[in-house]
Amino acid sequence: RAVASGGAASGPLMLAQPAVEAAPTAAPGVPATFADLAELVMERREAVLAAELKSSVHLVRYEPGLLEFRAAEGASKDLAQKLSKRLGEWTGRPWLVSLSREEGQPTLRQQQLDRELKRKQDAANEPLVQAILHTFPGASVEAVRDLAEAPEQDVIFETADMDAATGEDE
Repeated sequence: RAVASGGAASGPLMLAQPAVEAAPTAAPGVPATFADLAELVMERREAVLAAELKSSVHLVRYEPGLLEFRAAEGASKDLAQKLSKRLGEWTGRPWLVSLSREEGQPTLRQQQLDRELKRKQDAANEPLVQAILHTFPGASVEAVRDLAEAPEQDVIFETADMDAATGEDE
């Protein structure tokens, strides 16, 4: 389709470009993923609702504006309605939140526990850790932390402090 710019003889003829459809993305303030949605609920200080999202929701389908899930046994009967209302208020757009009979994914909490268990198993399979576990029967890997995330703990002992702590004089 052609669109003229200006008057009948006052400018070049410009062709309208067809609209290019972009991949669907979340609008600003709209969670892009279900994990982002759970984080938004926590940021809005809805701790009970956030806990229920993490422990009682088996995600079936998610896209911005749409949430379909299977509720775990014991979940609030009005969870879908509460979520739909709150998300609409927070994002400024309507949300379709519905229950499903499909199995869905493990809950966010179960996914987190599975990741922690895998990290412990991976750590326990490291040769150095295997040697330690062999040297100390009954020992086990209780936690795995990334060194990059651990706070630096530089401990500096000074001679005067050590002498005072041991009760010895110089």
